[in-house]
Amino acid sequence: MLAKTTICALAAAVIVALMTSTSEAHSWIDCTDWRITNKKTPWAANSGHCVAWGRQFPMKTDKKTGKQTVTAPFGKLDSADPNRHYQQNPKDFTSCSDRKHGIEPGADESRKNPITSSYGNKFGVMASATPGQEICLRWPAKNHAVSSETKMAHRSFVFWDPKPVTAGTKDPTEKQFYGKNSDAYTKANNGGQPQMDGNPYFIKEIPYNDCSVIKGNTDLTPCGGCFNVPKTAKAGSIYMFHWRWQLNPNEYYTSCWDIKITKPATSSSKLVAGSNSTVFSDLESF
Repeated sequence: MLAKTTICALAAAVIVALMTSTSEAHSWIDCTDWRITNKKTPWAANSGHCVAWGRQFPMKTDKKTGKQTVTAPFGKLDSADPNRHYQQNPKDFTSCSDRKHGIEPGADESRKNPITSSYGNKFGVMASATPGQEICLRWPAKNHAVSSETKMAHRSFVFWDPKPVTAGTKDPTEKQFYGKNSDAYTKANNGGQPQMDGNPYFIKEIPYNDCSVIKGNTDLTPCGGCFNVPKTAKAGSIYMFHWRWQLNPNEYYTSCWDIKITKPATSSSKLVAGSNSTVFSDLESF
């Protein structure tokens, strides 16, 4: 009888632990340039492919072929060391994780010198785009794209630094991203929104819950959204981009990456999507 009781207690503890780890999962930008091939289920693994990733995104590179593959399945980097998701600390709201600040520091996404050192080899490729080009992002739902979540949790915002990344420069602060209107910044941290009109840092609000649903798996359900690179971006320069998602009041998660701006393709030189592939499938079924 005692043994049976002990087994039941252990089983209950395991279930509670699993439920806790699932409910506390948080998101990040898993792909900074997702090329959609099927608009019916745009974020599913078989409906597109990723050609670029965020700063210091962990990858494996085949020394012979140079082919890159991700080090973990889609949506699993929250259990990596360091984990990919970064929760800001309300005391400073450091815009990009530097492994020092934050309630959950996350992986290092701070600005390096040169910035190209955060890409290639053991890290993912930097995104490239032309001025005005549409870029699509992809992220795992992590159980927060469901209808029971607050309206607050269904919003995310995309920003950029309108000044090119150059040696010695720093990433903008979160307050800079939210505009000169300090009241907008204060309200945003409690479920509001950033200053949009006249704010050179703000690009677009993207619904967090735009997902290609995997039945019975709200954790690994893939979600995404698209935005246009500002037309003022200059070819030959690299610009920093920033995604911010709010789960609860004063509970924010961010991702940072860079995009190299190229000249628009001519009729004799068309832009071709990359062909990087992942070693893991997303285990998605519909």
